[in-house]
Amino acid sequence: ECDAEGSSSPISFPKLSGILLARNRIADWSSIDALNHLPALTELRLTENALKSSTGGGVAMVRLEIVARVAQLKVLNSSAVGPNERRDAEIRYLRRILGEAQSAAPDASVEEAAAKASTSTAHPRCEELVQQYGHLTTHASDGQGAETGTLSNTMLSLTLQCVAASAGERPPQTKKLPGSLTVGNLKLLCEKLFKVAVAHQKIFAKQADSPFPEELDDDREQIGYLGMRDGATILISDSSE
Repeated sequence: ECDAEGSSSPISFPKLSGILLARNRIADWSSIDALNHLPALTELRLTENALKSSTGGGVAMVRLEIVARVAQLKVLNSSAVGPNERRDAEIRYLRRILGEAQSAAPDASVEEAAAKASTSTAHPRCEELVQQYGHLTTHASDGQGAETGTLSNTMLSLTLQCVAASAGERPPQTKKLPGSLTVGNLKLLCEKLFKVAVAHQKIFAKQADSPFPEELDDDREQIGYLGMRDGATILISDSSE
């Protein structure tokens, strides 16, 4: 049988490639981690369960966390999991794990925090993801505004589209923006372009290969740090409407 702690017991159903688990009242992430031990599992349906994103996001964030926790998935809830979506999901998940580990031990080095996180039964894929992506120090700023990696320095071509009724018929605009741009400064730009006050904005990122827009709700984050890619669309709505 498989379990969320990665036991060495024989794997059940080694050829099982798809599972329908909709409406099963699944609420704990350890149940999802257990699915990662099914080596042939590539298709999964998990709609109408009680899973909640560990970061407090909605359906899009739950999807990303499922993708990150189950390495071999190719189709989730009838929607294909592309390589870019997988990479973004895994980087976001790993970044959160390492951030939690460092917060719990602020005097520890990045390497020490990663080693501790890798032993956690709550995140069985951590060690594998660290081996694949490293400690992600190349994806972030140094905390003082200085960029430490290539994602921050990359220029991204993004389409800004306002869907607020108050914006009238303003056409979408495509802009080249640095990966180091923060969500807060992106909102300032959108205010200038579409006349929607920053205080009323809700903005979402829609990647070309992802079925769900993802809300950008942390004004401090850099868009490159969030995994934004060339060709993405930024949707701007007005929460006051």
